[in-house]
Amino acid sequence: MKVVVTNDTSLTYGSPVLTGVVRELAGAGTDVRIVGLDSYRTGQDLERLTEALADTDTVIALGDPARTREIVDAAASAGVRRFVLRSSATVYGSASSPRAEQHDLAPATAEARAFVTAEVAVQSRAHEFSAGSLVVRAAPTAGRLGTDSFTRRLYKRKLSGIGTGDYRWQFVHHEDLSRFLSTAAVASTVGVVNLAAPGSVTVRDIADALHRGFTDRDAHEAPPTIDTTRLQEAFDFQFGWDTAGVLTDLARSATREYISGGSRKYYRRRLAFSPTDVPSDLPSYDGNELVATTSSGVGGEFDVPIDPAFPVFTSSNLSEAFPGPMTAFSLDVMTTALRATQHWTSYLTNLDERQQAEMNSRAVIPVAHRLYLGVSNIREMAKQLPGWSPEDIDAQYLGVEPAGEKTASRPSLSEIRNGLTVASRFLPRVIGIRKEADLLRHEADFLLDEAARADELTDPELEARLRLACDMTAQGWNLAAFSFSVVGSAMAAARKAVGEDDLDSLKVGSDSLTSAGALRGVYRIAEAITADPQLSDRILGPEKPLLADLRACSPAFAQVFDAVLKDVGHRGPGEGEFANKTFGDAPQQLLDTALSVVTRVHTEEITHKPKLKARAAVRFARQSVRNREYARDVSVRVLHAVRLLARERGRRLVAAGRLDDVQDVFHLTLDEALLPPTNLAALVDRRRAERARLRNVRVPGVFELSWEPLADDALPTLRVGESISGQSAAVGVVRGRIQVIEDAFDGDLDTGDILVAHVTDTGWTPLFGVASAVITDIGAMASHAAIVAREFGIPCVVGTQDATKRLLSGMWVEVDGGAGTITCIQAGASESNPIERVQQ
Repeated sequence: MKVVVTNDTSLTYGSPVLTGVVRELAGAGTDVRIVGLDSYRTGQDLERLTEALADTDTVIALGDPARTREIVDAAASAGVRRFVLRSSATVYGSASSPRAEQHDLAPATAEARAFVTAEVAVQSRAHEFSAGSLVVRAAPTAGRLGTDSFTRRLYKRKLSGIGTGDYRWQFVHHEDLSRFLSTAAVASTVGVVNLAAPGSVTVRDIADALHRGFTDRDAHEAPPTIDTTRLQEAFDFQFGWDTAGVLTDLARSATREYISGGSRKYYRRRLAFSPTDVPSDLPSYDGNELVATTSSGVGGEFDVPIDPAFPVFTSSNLSEAFPGPMTAFSLDVMTTALRATQHWTSYLTNLDERQQAEMNSRAVIPVAHRLYLGVSNIREMAKQLPGWSPEDIDAQYLGVEPAGEKTASRPSLSEIRNGLTVASRFLPRVIGIRKEADLLRHEADFLLDEAARADELTDPELEARLRLACDMTAQGWNLAAFSFSVVGSAMAAARKAVGEDDLDSLKVGSDSLTSAGALRGVYRIAEAITADPQLSDRILGPEKPLLADLRACSPAFAQVFDAVLKDVGHRGPGEGEFANKTFGDAPQQLLDTALSVVTRVHTEEITHKPKLKARAAVRFARQSVRNREYARDVSVRVLHAVRLLARERGRRLVAAGRLDDVQDVFHLTLDEALLPPTNLAALVDRRRAERARLRNVRVPGVFELSWEPLADDALPTLRVGESISGQSAAVGVVRGRIQVIEDAFDGDLDTGDILVAHVTDTGWTPLFGVASAVITDIGAMASHAAIVAREFGIPCVVGTQDATKRLLSGMWVEVDGGAGTITCIQAGASESNPIERVQQ
């Protein structure tokens, strides 16, 4: 079946509805095309338009209703079988009593009159469409990603003319409108049908939800109430959103921005709602031919070409949160979220059009199922950020410290103006960052509550919640990225103020550090064990105690453990990969780590005051780190909601016989999971095999323009007396036994071992309570390993590049956190593994 969707750029509702209709039809295996009316001159290109509609079964008309007549004429001439028009309930005029399809029309606005004319045009030639025509009179359309032109008036700072306080509105969500139009394209129902979500809200509800004032007077611009009896009788359509839910969803964007003087404005202390429909295949702004990053057959299915004008990419900072190779679902959702984040970043930093085009489309790209960040464009962005420079970006993302002193040139007048613009956009949002995180926490709690009752949701409701959770993931990373940029500026300034010899001044205080919550939980569990003599006896037995046994033995322990799990159950290693387990999935991991620290004395180090001239910079840096870690934790709560909702979708596909295992859902993209193709089993098998192949492909951490797999030749093992170096992250010198660990859940780390990992995130934090020092291949001063190690007073060296390849488990080394070096002392260690702390 072939369907054409017509659209133009005259009305704001085109984008989310158009995207949704195409997505729904394509997911059902329909051949769907978009015909943009802007390419056809009004009244002059009827023949061309007729040719464009040739061999089409159904036309769905979106866009300017004034152009419906020519679409209808072209469709009839082309032999189109069915015609569907998206009209508006406003054709009934303002009416509080329900209007059914047979009621007289009384349009009160110019746009409503245009829709009446459009309906007349369809009805005049309806007999020429062999499968009939359908006019869909939709209630005001809204949602977080956009509204129709009628609902756009709700973005004004003060509402007027939309009814008295008790006047009731109905809405329809743009996702539900898209699903219904897709259904209507292949249905047999003809005539007219009203479309509105269940329920209604008052004007006062609208004003409260959108934080708007309103004039309590006439309803000359208010929509009517419509009767949807025919909708249910003819279609039995299930909505994903009721009217109250649509209003709540609209508020997700409308409370961040408003319309003034016909243009969009952002509230100064809010981050805008990031669009998640940013295309990844935009051409180069300069007209450069996009080039593949590697030869065919080496990379992954989702790899994209890049602009050679922006050639440098790195995985170093992203791999902490997004370990590769990632599943298709994780790669799809996370690439979309991070791309949306960069769209907002380009506004905040006032990038020029060329930089914006690159930032919006290719700031983050998939490479062999890993995520890579475009450093070339970030370097340009750094010139716009107070306290940042291209050299800081090289140090942060590439591990390249600047040679010699920075030379400061006198800024030009244009640079001063740009700096003031960036500061005016940036600084108010720095002030509002904690409130922004609190609001996102509210959203996360809502989504987790919905996930907890996911088995009660209808399929459309589950789809609506999952798409919302994925879009809120973009908001989470938007917040986290903004927080990270603030931390980068603050840490650079503080580090310069205190000097390299006083890095301990940058400690935040682990009690207020969210990312240390898992380790604090481990200590709480360990204390609960030692406080109960029965439990203490059990852990000294020959067999490792199981969580269920300890729970049964001690209700007090069970209460403490459950409280810890409630705090950190959503965290885990590799949190950006939805297929990974969390502590909630593997609670035994928390217990095992707690058992390792039961006999270890935990002494919390108190943050000390830096020198007087550095105190303001250090205070701001500490607060920035607290805010970033809190924002990151809230973001991960949203990720966990996505994970749980996706698992529910997987369960339903298993029950339908479409998948063999719930986890197989993560080998699908979001759209494939919600609109599964016919060859689902074969697709999952192919994706699983490709991910297994890519595990054995060593991709460089940094590449310029293109990359090839690193050779499998083993790197030389560190010999006695030899050293490797990285970046100093936490001071202190320790001698002990190396333990190289690939998986935080499967690693075997004894008390006092030196932890060596490719990269760490919050899921690794409990192991910091066991380790005497930490070494990573990837990382920088603001990375997880650096921050947590400093807080708990253990030496740490990050950014060594290849420590996991050159150090072997059992090797005896000296770690000098201050100098950033690791020196081999002997090839093995004694079984007792004594730890020598040379200096603190």
